[in-house]
Amino acid sequence: PSRQAAIDAIKITTTRFNKATLAMADLRGSRADLLTLPGGDVGFAFGGEIRRETQIDNRDPHVDGTIQFVDAVSGFVNASDLIGSSPSPDTRGRRTVAAAYAELAIPLVSPDMGVPLVYRAELQVAGRYEHYSDVGSVAKPKVAGAWDIVPGLRLRGSYVQGFKAPNLEQINATVVTRSNTRTDYIRCEADLRAGRIASFADCSQGFATSAQRSGNPDLKPETSTTWGAGA
Repeated sequence: PSRQAAIDAIKITTTRFNKATLAMADLRGSRADLLTLPGGDVGFAFGGEIRRETQIDNRDPHVDGTIQFVDAVSGFVNASDLIGSSPSPDTRGRRTVAAAYAELAIPLVSPDMGVPLVYRAELQVAGRYEHYSDVGSVAKPKVAGAWDIVPGLRLRGSYVQGFKAPNLEQINATVVTRSNTRTDYIRCEADLRAGRIASFADCSQGFATSAQRSGNPDLKPETSTTWGAGA
């Protein structure tokens, strides 16, 4: 065993600093009686906001390529200076988002109108728009309705389009390399048939694979469409 002093000489404490910020200003308003229809008052709501988002993932200098490992014999350079740790560059990103929405609650039929088989009918129409400085713009609607055939029996339905923008890590992450050890079962099969090993339990685990992955600055918001109905 190595002396403790020798072990302490090659041990370090690594750090990883993460920070995310969000600054937002918004304006909202509503009115329950924007105008009056035979079925009642139309409600109206609107709003807008501006968001500023930032994100930073600051890796340890021994991992992000600042301090690299250089093999004294072969001259081979590894961006990571820590054994067992793959190179992981720093990641940072920021975006500005402007958003606006509006919604109408429209009463079509009220109980005092006396319409047969339509005790009450209501409609909701809404929409939201967002512009991202890094992934573009997206606008989606919502339409929903409710029909009370008689008191206590309501049919309802909705149609909604939604979206989810990629986060800053998914867009701005640089290339990250990950190395893993795998069992090469084709090689093990050859060794087994040649009698070099007695069973698959003796397979060597020394086959290394390397994978590279990164963020994609061309990602756009994911979209969805949802139908709903109920009674």
